[in-house]
Amino acid sequence: MPKHHPTIIIAGVVGALALAPAAFAGQAPRSDLNPPPPDFYTCEATGAQTICRASITVQEGPVVTDVDCPGFPIVDQGDESSEFTRRYDADGNFVERSSASAGRTRSGATR
Repeated sequence: MPKHHPTIIIAGVVGALALAPAAFAGQAPRSDLNPPPPDFYTCEATGAQTICRASITVQEGPVVTDVDCPGFPIVDQGDESSEFTRRYDADGNFVERSSASAGRTRSGATR
């Protein structure tokens, strides 16, 4: 049995690892989804279906509240994050929509 040089074995392993990400990458998403998702969604084909996801964060600037505190105003501000998912079947037709709110992060201040 022939002996293999260690450099050849290492080169083979490195070559296989370089090609591995392409083998595990997702399929290209369909371009004919019905109805098409809004532009802010990112879509990925996963087997027989296509899943589109979006994330939106809305920022509320400082607002003086109606909380009655003698001598100074109470100011409120916050961020609200939401996640959206749309699923399409193998024919590119819309199947399901879901959304989840990651909650509201609030911070208050007084002057």
